[in-house]
Amino acid sequence: MVALNDITWVFLAIIGLFYGGLLLKTLVKLNVCTICLAVSLTWLTLLALRALGWFDNDLILALLLGQSVVGGYYLWERRVKADWLIFRLPVLLTLTFVAWSLLLIDVDPALLGLVAAIWIVHNLLYTYRTRPGVKSHVDKLLACCGRW
Repeated sequence: MVALNDITWVFLAIIGLFYGGLLLKTLVKLNVCTICLAVSLTWLTLLALRALGWFDNDLILALLLGQSVVGGYYLWERRVKADWLIFRLPVLLTLTFVAWSLLLIDVDPALLGLVAAIWIVHNLLYTYRTRPGVKSHVDKLLACCGRW
C-alpha cells in the first residue's frame, strides 16, 4: 500500500468537504460557493493543525490561501458597482496581505504601509476621476482587466 502524502490528504479533504457542502446546501438554504467553502475550511483546519504542530507544509497552505484570495477577489469584482472597479489592485493586494499575514502569523508593517499607500492613491483617483487629466488614467485602470 502506498503512503498518502500531504497534498493527497488535502485533495481528499477538499473533495469530502465539497460533496458534504453540496449535500448541506440541499438540506439548509446556504447561498455559498461550495468550492470556496471546501477550500477555505481546508486551509483553516490546516492553519489550526499547524498551530498545534501537527502540520508543517507551508507550500500547501500558501496554495490554498492563494485560491481563496483569487476567489474572494472575483466575488468582490462581481458584486461592486462598475466605478468601484478602480479599486481592483488595492483589493487584490489587501487580500494577499491578509493571506500572507495569516501564513506568517505576523503583520509586516512595511507591507501594511505599502497596501495603505496604494489605497490612498486609488482613493484620490476615485475622488478626482471625472477631472480632465485624471479621467484618462482612471479609464486605463478600469480597462486593464477588460476582456481582451
